[in-house]
Amino acid sequence: MVKSLSKQGAWLLLVLLFASTWTFVSRNPEMFPIPSFPSAPQSPTPPTTTTGFQPPDGQCYIGAWMEDDGYEQVKQRILGWKAKAGKGTFLYGIWAYFNMDFAAAGGRFAVVERLANEGVIGGAIIGWCPLLSSTDAVTIGKVASGDYDNYIRAQAEKFKNFPYPLFIRFGAEMNGQWNPYPDTGVFINAWRRARGIFDSVGVKAEWIFSPVPYPSYPGRRPWQEYYPGDAYVEWVAPSCHDYTMRAWSTTAPAEQTFNQLMTPHFEFAIQHNKLFGFPETSFRDSYHSVNYGVPISYEVAFMKVFFDFLGKNNRAKMFVVYDYTTTLNTPELLTPYRQAITDTRYVGK
Repeated sequence: MVKSLSKQGAWLLLVLLFASTWTFVSRNPEMFPIPSFPSAPQSPTPPTTTTGFQPPDGQCYIGAWMEDDGYEQVKQRILGWKAKAGKGTFLYGIWAYFNMDFAAAGGRFAVVERLANEGVIGGAIIGWCPLLSSTDAVTIGKVASGDYDNYIRAQAEKFKNFPYPLFIRFGAEMNGQWNPYPDTGVFINAWRRARGIFDSVGVKAEWIFSPVPYPSYPGRRPWQEYYPGDAYVEWVAPSCHDYTMRAWSTTAPAEQTFNQLMTPHFEFAIQHNKLFGFPETSFRDSYHSVNYGVPISYEVAFMKVFFDFLGKNNRAKMFVVYDYTTTLNTPELLTPYRQAITDTRYVGK
């Protein structure tokens, strides 16, 4: 009996030692450097999508997420951004739950459509959440089972007539604990069903698989397990914010954290022959960055790493800024941002 307990104790000690070592390594990345991103020559040539919506070889779309108000206010805001940044936004994004009618006159998509018709923007990105609210854990299952087929088909008919580049960011940040998608199988079935309806209607759109960059969250599966399959996706493109980088490690340099969190996503895109990008990013936002106490010096360093990566990797073909106004109203960020996007690689309007 004593001998048996001794063996059990030894195994328990080994398990505890491994667990404590792994926790220390994962939360102290500055002490355990990882390789930098592969540069463009090491990365296979990015694929050409059937829609032709991706920017020309060697270029990258600039985008911004919409601040929700009427057409005239939105238009003036975009023109104000262009005056400050020196280049306009090509993509403009709107968020929508599964109760939004994109064909509604005067609605958010109608604003985007009018702006595109006038040449103020070049295309749209839709953050489409298969939910009715942020706490709705029921709708995703109904989408997967077909209860929302008529709604999806009606929206597809509207999008079918949109003659500009269109990107669908379906169920974004699905692995985040703030979204009610714990069941990966249900999520995948919902995605495939919606995508299948869009394809049957003949919508020209590219679908973006967009997880949170963290490896996992409590109560959620690793982000790779939500992937709906190569036939249903054109882009692998995680969220990438200054505050998520800083929250991961308050001591590691921005470059090290960026590499640690983004490398798996970039390699996944290469492995599956998908385009890469950042469909939601921020260099500073008025809520999270301030409340998390992210130093502006860190945000400046993050911006440099961000554009260094985009400049080296031809597979990366879009970035869409969340809370663009705060970035452009921060002098320490405005100057390097203006300088970065003067490069002809970055496509605006």
